[in-house]
Amino acid sequence: MPRFPGVGPRIRQRLIEMGYVRRDGQPDVRRFAMDYRYDKTLFYEWLGDRRTPTKELDRLARDLGMQVPVLLFGEPEAKAAKNPSPRRPRKSS
Repeated sequence: MPRFPGVGPRIRQRLIEMGYVRRDGQPDVRRFAMDYRYDKTLFYEWLGDRRTPTKELDRLARDLGMQVPVLLFGEPEAKAAKNPSPRRPRKSS
């Protein structure tokens, strides 16, 4: 089990956003792996959330155009929207 669940779907989404898409709408892992010289077997394990890319983390984040925390944990804006901080009403003077 990966230490950071959800990395696979984030990689998948980013590949599609970058234009690495097959005709069936799935990410084109083979082409990305060849362009950036990754082992495609490992890449499929990352996509399937079976393994977290620990050794290749910095390189993968850079090649995907993402920051490492965003790759591991997701968008910070999404977390902020889920848990908004309580606002105190203004005191009237």
